[in-house]
Amino acid sequence: RADGSIAWRRLAKGAQPSILQIRTLAPGETMEWRDTWLPREPGHYRIQGILPSDEPEPLRTPWAQVEVSP
Repeated sequence: RADGSIAWRRLAKGAQPSILQIRTLAPGETMEWRDTWLPREPGHYRIQGILPSDEPEPLRTPWAQVEVSP
C-alpha cells in the first residue's frame, strides 16, 4: 500500500508442508513460482517476491509498482 502497510503475505500463516522442499539447482538452471493475489481495494501497491532459504537473509526480487483500478 502507499502507506507502507502490508496488504497480503503468502506465508502469513506459515509455510505449508506441501510447498517445503530442498533443491539444488545446476548452474544456469532456473525455477519459477506463481501465485495470485486478489486485491480488495483499488490503489497503488509495491510488490516484491521473497524466497526463504537456509541463508541468513531470504532471496528477494526487485520491488515493482502496480496500480489496481476500481
